[in-house]
Amino acid sequence: MATALKSVDLADDWCRGYVLGIGMHDDEWNAAMEAPELRTAFLAIFTIANPKKLGVDFAENSTAYQALLDDLPNCAFEISEWWRKQRVASMQGSTVTSPFGTVRRGGAKVSVNAPCPCGSGKKYKRCCSTLRAV
Repeated sequence: MATALKSVDLADDWCRGYVLGIGMHDDEWNAAMEAPELRTAFLAIFTIANPKKLGVDFAENSTAYQALLDDLPNCAFEISEWWRKQRVASMQGSTVTSPFGTVRRGGAKVSVNAPCPCGSGKKYKRCCSTLRAV
């Protein structure tokens, strides 16, 4: 019983922390908060974080409360997935992105022993490389 209570306390604290994090950058979260597909995900998190503010009164071991707790991982995943899709969509205009949103090198990789692309005549490792000894 003590383990279950501890995990519930952790879930409550996590939701409160999530809501505080949103509040720190609410201007950046506006688009996500207004997305219709995320309404239920945010509602679950906000309800667990502060049920009294939303006028919800959970009884001890309430089935409604347990249902919100059970759905919490899905809510977090939905929000994370929404943000990932936003990042990928913002990068679609660029030719240097992969389908996963990873930025790819535009040109060929420069070998450390190749002439430096800056035109100095030195080897890359002795000129512009981040590996060079200062």
